[in-house]
Amino acid sequence: MSIEHDIFGTAPRAKGINSKNKGNTNERVAAKWMEQWTGQKFARVPQSGGLHWAGGASVSGDVVAQDDAYRRDFLFSIETKHRKDMTLTKNLRGNSKIYEFWRQARRDAQSIGKIPLALFRRDGMRSGVFIVFFEGKRLKDVLIQQGIRPECSGECDGVELNGYLSTEIADKMPYDKLVLYLPKTT
Repeated sequence: MSIEHDIFGTAPRAKGINSKNKGNTNERVAAKWMEQWTGQKFARVPQSGGLHWAGGASVSGDVVAQDDAYRRDFLFSIETKHRKDMTLTKNLRGNSKIYEFWRQARRDAQSIGKIPLALFRRDGMRSGVFIVFFEGKRLKDVLIQQGIRPECSGECDGVELNGYLSTEIADKMPYDKLVLYLPKTT
């Protein structure tokens, strides 16, 4: 059984959907969630080099803060995925597609001196709900102290990776509080 089935009672969709449109929609929904979580405006990163904001070197990932100053200080590089072919289980396995996705998030974040943050949705999950991935045991311990338990966990390249429900993160750990527990980036 998958976590989505256990938590949301979901079933696979009968119809296919255009994956580009699905990805674009997922990025817009992720931007709205980030706005709710941080209190700042976020937007999708335009495709094909269409981004012309000042300080563009501070841009990576799929979703970014719109305000230049906030974007420079924001600690995360945000990657999003909405896939039907990934399964979330309580214990992530070494061959999980989640790890491929996480490695991309880590590479993009490192390229601009940020911390990776991944928002994952699987087909059938309730609209607006993500599994939010962070790495590291220290942050896991802090979130557990706040009553937020990981929905799934595993190890990716020697680093602990944990996924949490976005609704729990938003309700119990606002961004301004979470950053107090994170290392400062370059």
